[in-house]
Amino acid sequence: KIGSSSVDGILDIYASNSIRVIRIWGFYDGMNCGSYANDNIIQTAPGVYSEAALVNLDKVIKKAKDRNIKVILTFVNYWGDLGGICQYNTWDGYSASNSPTSAEADHFFTDPDIQGWYKNYISMLLNRVNTQTGIAYKNEPAIMAWEPMNEARNPIDSGSGTMLRNWYQSIAEHIKSIDHNHLVTP
Repeated sequence: KIGSSSVDGILDIYASNSIRVIRIWGFYDGMNCGSYANDNIIQTAPGVYSEAALVNLDKVIKKAKDRNIKVILTFVNYWGDLGGICQYNTWDGYSASNSPTSAEADHFFTDPDIQGWYKNYISMLLNRVNTQTGIAYKNEPAIMAWEPMNEARNPIDSGSGTMLRNWYQSIAEHIKSIDHNHLVTP
């Protein structure tokens, strides 16, 4: 968790060095995996969102926009830091770790409940109206692209890549059903 002055300072450094695109976390999930009690957790349980944490995300996007910096917003972490696969699996009652095993990743990528929660999170964020700009995220010109997962890896899938490819396709289709304005990155 960094304060507002730290965000301003970092963004000022980027702007002064002509950095025009940055990637930021658009997530922070739960308390079970890589989280701390005083942190600014966005999703405290499936479908339960902290407005204060979302306002902080709104502010970061506005601050980047004010400096002519575009953002790539990431929706979840492969790793347990800030929740990630571990947190979604834990919410589902499935044993999980901060460094997902193949079985844990497989569970995240294929479990219908988890994928429903994850898609609901994406829908909420894309339809959210930024409290600082008055613009829905899906229409926000300061957002360059959506990244479905930080550092995604292919699980058990016998090396064929089909599970991860199918997951990306499903998530990209979900994003594009709501937002036709932004890129979706792998």
